Amino acid sequence: MHSSEIHSEVEKDVLIDNRYQVIELLSTSESQVLLSAYDTALDNEIIQLKVFHISKETKVSDLTRFRKEVILTRRLAHPNIGRVYDFGKFKKEFYFISQENLKGELLSSILKSNPEKLTLAVAINIIYQLSNALIEAHSQGIIHRSISAENVIVNFEEDKLKNVYLINFSSGKILDEALSMTRTGELIGSPAYMAPEQLRGEKLDSLVDQYALGILAFEIITGKKPLGNASDINSQLLQLNKEIPELTSIKEGIPKWLNELVKTATAKNKNERFSSMTAFRNFILNKTRVNKSNNKNNLKVSKSAINVATKIFKYSIILLISLGILKFSIANYSYVSHYLLGTPLKEQEEDINSQKILSAVLNKDESRVSEYLKSGISIHTKDKRGVPLIILATSQGNANLVYLLLEYDKSILNDTDFDNRTALTIAVLKGKLELVELLINHGANLEAKDNLGKTALDYAIRGGNKDLIKLFEKH
Repeated sequence: MHSSEIHSEVEKDVLIDNRYQVIELLSTSESQVLLSAYDTALDNEIIQLKVFHISKETKVSDLTRFRKEVILTRRLAHPNIGRVYDFGKFKKEFYFISQENLKGELLSSILKSNPEKLTLAVAINIIYQLSNALIEAHSQGIIHRSISAENVIVNFEEDKLKNVYLINFSSGKILDEALSMTRTGELIGSPAYMAPEQLRGEKLDSLVDQYALGILAFEIITGKKPLGNASDINSQLLQLNKEIPELTSIKEGIPKWLNELVKTATAKNKNERFSSMTAFRNFILNKTRVNKSNNKNNLKVSKSAINVATKIFKYSIILLISLGILKFSIANYSYVSHYLLGTPLKEQEEDINSQKILSAVLNKDESRVSEYLKSGISIHTKDKRGVPLIILATSQGNANLVYLLLEYDKSILNDTDFDNRTALTIAVLKGKLELVELLINHGANLEAKDNLGKTALDYAIRGGNKDLIKLFEKH
């Protein structure tokens, strides 16, 4: 079924699965549509829905593939990986995947319509963020198998690169089970980005993702794929046997280290590539490292970093120092990535930790929540909307998880969301009697008011829930 036929079934305001209210069409491909929608079960949070049709002929294989995308992606918690929430069915032969509302546009679209946005600094930033996403996936034993410009979303804010997201794990696989082909002999992935061992149908490891990222890096930097689209047999033979061109032969001003990065990652013999994505990522950091002398105002930037960093960055650093904004302590090294790669490394680590515990709460993974809290991740973490962990757990009606959080630190009873509502108010609004009692017994503030000046009891009375009202009267 073509995407236009699917779109006719999911027009504006249509309610999918008695939960998701369609807002608008975001994009289409040949056989699916991407929509924005309100999640009416979670305070009308805006999410995205990938809607597709599955015919009787391909039902088993297609359902397996899309269910796998949800299962694999829910194991991952990282700011550079698009989060997937759920998989479901509505109407006859129509299915959906609900996922994070990612801002930005496909990298493939930018390469076609706005390639001037992809400056050298931006290109390195994108490659760096994608390497972090793959490090997370590989650490969980998952390989993507389909890295391409079609599976990357890039978000600019005021012409400045903000976030990069790796999406679409429907071709992904657990490392121990990873093969290059389906049982019917169909290749899995995008041929133009496939490693030789993937094209040969061999058992795969994480190095196929590194190869694909190397090809994608070449495309981002030069605007073209190194060996063509590889959609026919002749092109795939090139992918198997021909080395990719030197970056410096295609575009001027490319630092030698960047050419070395791409050539190493795309080596035909996988044993000649970087040993892991961590080694790939660290190569970028090491080549953009700043040496710092004992004189805290004397920064000596390596030649390779100067080739990458523009005069704007250098002047900005000098200006910041002269204004006394930057106060450097004496240390051996700091990273140009603080400026070149956007988010400072410490902040990025904090963001990753936040995503981990948020994902664990959303997936109702109590053991992981406990593990992350013990490791020092803040129990007061909030999501992008400003909703704290205790309210997320309460909204899900997860009494065990709420109890776990309360036993760890009762001060979370005072955590509020964007409307200044506490977990107690949310529990009342959701009609969760067990949770209301649990929160009250742990010392919830019965007098706390939200932005409308309402208490939890006010909402119980307004809702006419006699059991809830009795519970408040008892306390």
